[in-house]
Amino acid sequence: MPKPMIILDAKRTPLAPAGGVLKNLSTEGMLSQLISSLWPQDSMAQNIPDEFILGSALAQNAGSGNLARSTVLASHLPDLTPAITLNRMEGSSIDAVSMAGHKIMMGEAQLILAGGVERMSRYSSNIGSPTFGSDIIEKNPDACVPMLIATEEQAAQSSLSRQDLDTYAYESHQKASKALDDDLFKDEIQPLHWNEKDFGPEGIRQLETSLSSDEIPRDDLSMEMFSKARPSLTNQGLITSMNSAPMADGACLALLASQSFADSHNIKPLGRFLGSATAACSPALRGQSSSLAINKLLDRLDLSLKDIDLFQIGENFSYSALSLIQELGLDKNKVNIHGGDIAMGHAMGASGIMMLTHTLYNLRRNQKKLGLICISTAGGMSCVALVENIL
Repeated sequence: MPKPMIILDAKRTPLAPAGGVLKNLSTEGMLSQLISSLWPQDSMAQNIPDEFILGSALAQNAGSGNLARSTVLASHLPDLTPAITLNRMEGSSIDAVSMAGHKIMMGEAQLILAGGVERMSRYSSNIGSPTFGSDIIEKNPDACVPMLIATEEQAAQSSLSRQDLDTYAYESHQKASKALDDDLFKDEIQPLHWNEKDFGPEGIRQLETSLSSDEIPRDDLSMEMFSKARPSLTNQGLITSMNSAPMADGACLALLASQSFADSHNIKPLGRFLGSATAACSPALRGQSSSLAINKLLDRLDLSLKDIDLFQIGENFSYSALSLIQELGLDKNKVNIHGGDIAMGHAMGASGIMMLTHTLYNLRRNQKKLGLICISTAGGMSCVALVENIL
């Protein structure tokens, strides 16, 4: 019989815009601080993680063939900890949690660290961009369509207007800004501390630097500012930089365990992982895979949309989220209640587990039971996960 997977704890870094305050903090340094918050050094003597599973879309930018393993060697985790890095682009960290779930549910592991990281500051358009051979182009020319163009074409064929997309983006910022003002993210955030080199007239100095809060949400935006934003492609286009998610730097990790491990260590968990699903469609119709993945997971678990208390949907673009809300007839009051990627920032491979972590804390805060996370990825795929608050 499969064994349930318990989410003992989960923490994320604050999110900062690409090229911003986190641009000089090493990827391993960022992850090591998260590991320390979830796995204090005095725990090392008693337990060693069975795996460290990390999702990252652009891990090669960090200069490591296996970023998860290099992080183990750079952190205070024992060298005995096996590690693997996964890549399904935006869905990478959901896959990391799902892989951990399979190992724990099948009895292959008792304790796993899993999550995702992305350093969009180090993104290069030449690194991580797909290259296509003639066989792929001949069989499936849609594979060559960039995500922005595919989304613009879908939006133009939909009933959604530019004002609909701008209004959604504006509301995402409003919700996230209010959550920041109300200090609702404090329990899920692990502040970061590091030294920056300052090259001054007196020579090189080490400046202590820190970040404890998300930097991207804005409460000074107006609908007029959104309406004046230039379309990203054509003059009549619907997609703009303001109703799209900005690139961000950030990381998020979760400590996952079997029920027996949680019971034997008398740990009150953050929640329970109930399952995940993936689906795919033509890259030119990328949004369709989200509803396919959601229905696939709910059918397997014998649940319906009405059973879900909170939804956290990826916001690569306003259109991505709003079209899915429209297609499934979701209650907007249950969706992205504190905003999403448009306001918070998009850290690609880390986005999925950040959404999952945020959902768990929202479920606990609001005394709700079930939360569904859905994120679409490059290549026409989507990843979905379901978590439960243990009331």
